[in-house]
Amino acid sequence: VILFDRNMESREQVQALTKSLQSLNLNAYRLPLFLAIDQEGGIVTRMKQHAYTAPPAAEIGQAGKPEDAYRHANETGKDIRALGFNLDFAPVLDIGSRMHGRCYGTTPQQVVSFGEQACRGLKDSGVLFTLKHFPGMGRSETDPHTEKSVVNVPQQTMLQEDLLPFRHVIDQYP
Repeated sequence: VILFDRNMESREQVQALTKSLQSLNLNAYRLPLFLAIDQEGGIVTRMKQHAYTAPPAAEIGQAGKPEDAYRHANETGKDIRALGFNLDFAPVLDIGSRMHGRCYGTTPQQVVSFGEQACRGLKDSGVLFTLKHFPGMGRSETDPHTEKSVVNVPQQTMLQEDLLPFRHVIDQYP
């Protein structure tokens, strides 16, 4: 289950909703739900007036301190966990500067360094994470939410650069 702003009015309402959803499912199926939110920080923040809002990934990356990625992801994780979520659709591991501040950097090494710390911060908060979006996405010149996105780069570049942050983090969490 994923919630968006249209499903969330206040912290108390979200806590009651997530608790109710989890309880209903546990009673019916004896399995917990994945209760998800897309809480990257920056422009992708739900409940901005009621939740912790991390700076955009690009701002964190430009500051040059990977430990800041850990700290902001950990704070985000603690906050959404208190709301009843156990899964965050974050962090963004795309490489690039075309995604409205959503990327940690423009080099594989920078994204690996900051992305790994963000994953560790979410994990340490007790929240599961996802890796977004897709290797090469940061090179796209269009917004795939609104139109077809094509990335024309050699396969070798994709494998050596764009896939590197995803591969690195996946290798850290077998």
